[in-house]
Amino acid sequence: GCGNLDPIANFEADMTVIDMGDEVNFTDLSTGDPTTWAWTFDGAEPATSGEQNPMNVLYANPGQFDVTLTVTNEYGESTETKAMYITVNDTASAPVADFTASQTTVPVGSSVDFTDLSLNNPTSWEWTFDGASPASSNSQNPTGIQYTSVGTFTVSLTATNDIGSSTETKTDYITVVDTTAFDLVITEIMYNPPESGNDSLEFVEIYNNESVAVDLEGYYFSQGVVYEFLEGTIEAGEYKLVALNAQAMMNTFGVEALQWTEGALSNGGEVIELRNSADRVVDFVEFDDAEPWPVAADGDGPSITLCNPDDDNNVAENWWAALEFAAVNAENDTIWATPGAGCSVYPSYPIANFEADPPGLIGTGSINFTDLSTGNPTSWEWTFEGGDPASSTEQNPTIMYNTAGTFDVTLTVTNQFGTDTRTETDFISIGVGISDDMQFIITVYPNPTTTGIFNIASNNETMKEIRIYNIAGGIVYEKNSTENTVAVDLSNNSKGVYFLRLTDVESGNTIIKKLIIK
Repeated sequence: GCGNLDPIANFEADMTVIDMGDEVNFTDLSTGDPTTWAWTFDGAEPATSGEQNPMNVLYANPGQFDVTLTVTNEYGESTETKAMYITVNDTASAPVADFTASQTTVPVGSSVDFTDLSLNNPTSWEWTFDGASPASSNSQNPTGIQYTSVGTFTVSLTATNDIGSSTETKTDYITVVDTTAFDLVITEIMYNPPESGNDSLEFVEIYNNESVAVDLEGYYFSQGVVYEFLEGTIEAGEYKLVALNAQAMMNTFGVEALQWTEGALSNGGEVIELRNSADRVVDFVEFDDAEPWPVAADGDGPSITLCNPDDDNNVAENWWAALEFAAVNAENDTIWATPGAGCSVYPSYPIANFEADPPGLIGTGSINFTDLSTGNPTSWEWTFEGGDPASSTEQNPTIMYNTAGTFDVTLTVTNQFGTDTRTETDFISIGVGISDDMQFIITVYPNPTTTGIFNIASNNETMKEIRIYNIAGGIVYEKNSTENTVAVDLSNNSKGVYFLRLTDVESGNTIIKKLIIK
């Protein structure tokens, strides 16, 4: 066979917009050598025709009308309908105003051309253009209407003929976008987090250093990574994060981030460039992984951070390796960063911090202290209430506790820039007993707690009744347990003083202890 030899119907008219009483001529454009033609002319006289090329089809009434042609040959048939193909202007009626614009979203300062689409032969036109210059026109198709201020603007057209007039208003029809290069600053970059394989924690932080909110629609990264802001506003003094993996940012740092479309940050340094919707460069940073850029950011755990957004972020000396502890990842690497926030630790003064292991003991024993201070201190001065020795200059001392009670710990750290002191009140809890034979002793830590979670540890595995009361005597927690250590969650309770009543069921001994939620 020679394939499908069915005809394919097609046609055209010599005019498609006419006045009442005009005649139209139709031309058959079908392929496949049809042998019969069946035309249907909605709203016309004649309403049908069997000619190949019907002439002088009369349209007496206004409206928009379909035309249909069916053609056949020995192999088959084909139909083509052109909907609302013939527009007949109502010469006995007022116009129906309508129009279109050459573009509806433009950068500030741009010009727009308008085209009249009104029906029924208007003879005059009155345009008004809110927010534009000129603000009005009497042309049928005004051109070069200029928009010099940012916003959304309404356009209105009144079309008139001898019968009457009609108005079409399109509200917020033209959107004019800002081309100002606002002071948005790249303030933090995590380009080589300490991860094997894919660097899921790569991010770029942007800060709005203006006193006004900035609409980010149309802003995009033109170098470094691929991302365009489709919507959103960045408030004055606010940060926005764009990251390789938004879920990883939430999982690791607990912050929301936008996820870039593709690309990754180069571990060896590169240009990151941000442009606005008018294609103007807003900010760019050409960072490096070598001095004078902070080399610790190249895989050792910190991001690089611009602590002062007024500083030039293309000067390497204005960037620091972040000092704020943020997280420990799955590979047990420490990460320092402040995504979504500014520097709290300026790279000068040390910040004292420490932990104890364990923070509580049943009876006497030794406790190991670990310095967690930031800022690379060069000397340490510890004071241990109730400890032996009572002071130390070691970075990570081990201290004996021989007396029951709760005790303060103080650490002062010093580096070349200055000194910082941290005191933790009632930080160490050494178990106390009430029974005569001292066979039953407990400790509670941390106490006070800021989280509302207490650990209650005791020296035996007999059945214990745990009851906790509020200051009015109402019970807020009760549990029986044989465990040495029980975690008690009072985080849903308000701050204040509570009382623990712990009874050793076997001996009948009871210990009462005050608990504090700060």
